[in-house]
Amino acid sequence: MADLEQIRERVEELSRRHQKASERKSKMAGKLEEKKAELVQLKKEIEAAGLNPKDLKAEKARLEEEIENLIETFDKELSQVECALEEYER
Repeated sequence: MADLEQIRERVEELSRRHQKASERKSKMAGKLEEKKAELVQLKKEIEAAGLNPKDLKAEKARLEEEIENLIETFDKELSQVECALEEYER
């Protein structure tokens, strides 16, 4: 059986470990609250831009398709202008 001094040392060590764990928990809780506030702010910004945060993936896909279509249209029109310029320069 452990003597009184060993028990006291063990209790002190456990107390120190508990204190460190409590401090770490408090820090992490603070960081969690910061991240929650950032998330709320981001959601507000997304909504202020007229978007639904739940539909961002679909909106991204739609916008990418729209950009691709605009680029394709521009490319075709530019090719027509280039052909017309070549005809004119002859």
